[in-house]
Amino acid sequence: MATYHTDYTLEREGSDIDCFVTYTVSQYWPATYWEPASGGEIEIISIVGPDGNPLPTTVREDDEIRDFIQEHCGDELYDDAGEY
Repeated sequence: MATYHTDYTLEREGSDIDCFVTYTVSQYWPATYWEPASGGEIEIISIVGPDGNPLPTTVREDDEIRDFIQEHCGDELYDDAGEY
């Protein structure tokens, strides 16, 4: 499974925090007559803050980051992980 990276600006308590996100995307398997589609899921491996240290995030922030990745990086990701 390939590992990807992206920059993301996290909004927290009225300030912006630039961070570096490392993640993977599971292979996508399209639906068939017998099975529903599966895969294509984004797993966040690490989030590093501007000081180079791991940045703890909430579940809501993780969901926002996944949405950002899917919206802005989706084409290249799903080409590697399989058709999306």
